Amino acid sequence: MTQLIRSARRVLPYALVLAALGLRLHGLTFQSLWRDEVDAIRFAQAGSVTSLRQLGWNGPLYTWLLGLWLDWTGTSEFAARFSSLLAGVALTPVVYRLGAALSSRRTGLAAAALAAMSAYLTWYSQELKMYSLLALLGAASTTLLLRALQDGGRKRWSGYVLLTATLPYVHVLGVLLIPAHALAYLLAWPRSRPKLRPFALSLAVLVIPYVPLAAWQAPLLLNAFQTGHPYYPLPDMLEILARGWTLGIVASADARLMAPFALALAGLALRPRLDAGARFLIGWLTVPVLLVHLISLRAPVFTDRYLIASLPALLLLAAVGVERVSRRSWGAGLLVLAVTLAVQLHGIRQQTSYSIKTDTRSAARIVQQQWQEGDLLLLQIPYLRYSMDYYLGEGYPILEGPFTNYGMSPEEAGRYFSVGTQAHQRVWLVLSEAEMWDHRGLTEAWLRQNAAILEEWELARLRLLKAELGSDAPAPAD
Repeated sequence: MTQLIRSARRVLPYALVLAALGLRLHGLTFQSLWRDEVDAIRFAQAGSVTSLRQLGWNGPLYTWLLGLWLDWTGTSEFAARFSSLLAGVALTPVVYRLGAALSSRRTGLAAAALAAMSAYLTWYSQELKMYSLLALLGAASTTLLLRALQDGGRKRWSGYVLLTATLPYVHVLGVLLIPAHALAYLLAWPRSRPKLRPFALSLAVLVIPYVPLAAWQAPLLLNAFQTGHPYYPLPDMLEILARGWTLGIVASADARLMAPFALALAGLALRPRLDAGARFLIGWLTVPVLLVHLISLRAPVFTDRYLIASLPALLLLAAVGVERVSRRSWGAGLLVLAVTLAVQLHGIRQQTSYSIKTDTRSAARIVQQQWQEGDLLLLQIPYLRYSMDYYLGEGYPILEGPFTNYGMSPEEAGRYFSVGTQAHQRVWLVLSEAEMWDHRGLTEAWLRQNAAILEEWELARLRLLKAELGSDAPAPAD
C-alpha cells in the first residue's frame, strides 16, 4: 500500500500536466477569433516586426515568434491558438517546481492543480495573444531567480537575466516583474541577504535591454497619452482581478464562488508569521498591481490580462494556505482544495458553453451561405474587414461605414451610402462596437429607411442585417 501511494505521488505531477492539456484542448476553437487575434496573425505574417525596439510596438518579440510558428503550422484557428496552449500547459510544471522550492512538495502539487484547472489561465491558453506566454515567462523568470538566490552560480544568474530581459519585449508591462522581484528579494530578507551583490548586479544589467523601449515609452507617459482604457480606482482594480483570476472570464459569475479561494488564502494566517517564501510571493503579486495603479493616475493602462504574469503568485499563496490547513487537518485541507478546483472547473465550463468573443465566424458563415451576385458588405466599424476577410476570404465587395462621431450629418451620411451602394441589390450590414464609430446609429438608420430588412441575427457582440435596396432609394447627389 505504501509503495502504491509513493507511485501515485510520483505520477501526480505528470497527471496534472495532462489535465492542463486536456482542459485547454477542450474548446480551443469554441470562441471565434476576435479582432486582436486576427491582428496577431496579420502582423506576424506581414513581417511587421522589423526591429525589436521599433516605436509604439507592444510585444515585438511575441509577434516575431508567432510568425515563425505560423510559417510552420498554418493559420487555422486550432493551429494558431495551439501556440498559446503550449505555453499554458508548460506553466503547470513550472508552478509545481516553484511551490516545491518555496514551501514543500505538497504545496507544489496544490499550486500545479490550481494552475492546471484555472479558468483564467485556460482562457488565455486558448487565445491567440501573448498573455499565456507572458505568464509562463514570468513564472520561469521567478523560478530562475529563486534558484539563483538559493544555490548561486554564474549560470543561474545569467539565465535569470537573459530570460527576464525578454519580458518587456513580449508585453510592454512585462517590465513590472523586475521591481516586483526587487521587493520580493527584500521581503525574503534575511534569507536572501547572502546574494545581495549578484542580485543587485543582475538588476543593473537588466536596465540595459530595457533602455530602447523606455526611450519611446517615457515621453508618452510624461505627456499623459490617450490609452483608450478607462480609469479604475484601486479597489475596483482589485475586485476585477479577484473575480477574473479566481472565477474566470465570465463576468456574471457569482462573487460568492470566490469563498473557497478566500478560505485557501486565509490558511496563511494559521501561522503567526509569514515565512520568507510567502513574503517573496507577496512581493511578486502586489508590486505590478500597485505600479499599474500609479501609472493609471497619469495614463490609464489597467486591464486585468496585462497583469497575468503575477497570477502564479496568487495561486502559489493559495497553495501555501491549503498546505497550512492540511497540517492542522488533512481532510479540511483536501476539502478546501477540492472545492476551489470545482469552482475553477465551473468557470472553464462556462467559458466553453457561451459565445463571449465577437462571433465574426458565425456572421461570416451566414453571409457565405446566402451570398448572391450583387451583394455588398457594409461594415461598421470598418476594422471588421480584417476579421471578415479571415473567415470569408478576400474578394467580397466591402463598403466601410463612415466615421460619424465628429459631426457628420444624417444627410451627409445618406449621400455616402447612396453612392457606395448604387451598384448593388442587397446589403449585409455587420455591426460590432459600432458606437466607437457611429454612436448615433446613422448607418443602421439609413439602411432601415432605404431598404427592406429581410433578416436579422443577434450574435455575441455582433449584429447582422440582410437588406434589399428598394427602387425608391434616394438618388446619389451630384
